[in-house]
Amino acid sequence: MNNTPQPHDSNDRLAREIHRVLRAQPDRAAPDSLEARVFAGIERRAALPWWRQSFSRWPIAARAAFMIVSAALAAVMIVTFARVLNIVPAQIESRTGALVSDYWEIITGYCARYLAGIPSHVFAIAAAVIGACYAALFGLGAAAYRYFWKPGARHSEPVSHT
Repeated sequence: MNNTPQPHDSNDRLAREIHRVLRAQPDRAAPDSLEARVFAGIERRAALPWWRQSFSRWPIAARAAFMIVSAALAAVMIVTFARVLNIVPAQIESRTGALVSDYWEIITGYCARYLAGIPSHVFAIAAAVIGACYAALFGLGAAAYRYFWKPGARHSEPVSHT
């Protein structure tokens, strides 16, 4: 049997020793001003209106409305893109008052017939257009946040973080 220490044994021993030494250190007290700043930050966030808080804190009705509007806008963008490329079949144009199930039937039939015939470069162009729209929306959102909501962004003095 070989009694020479293996590299992982010495590493484990070193890790246990470091852990023991660190556990033996006394706890450090937080600065007195930290507690006040933390509670002020919590109160400031709690006082924000619901639309400025995290999406998970929005009321259920607002979240549902947001999702419905987002889905509707996505559908409008898809239909508009299809019209621009002139790939919308006449049945979709003539059935504007149909029920959702009729639309589903039309869309699945359309996909089965026409999607296979679309050249692959159209999908690449669509992905590029969608990516550019997303980047533009992200940039505009960041600029709007910086201009309208970030404190001190419109003034030359620096923002205070205290």
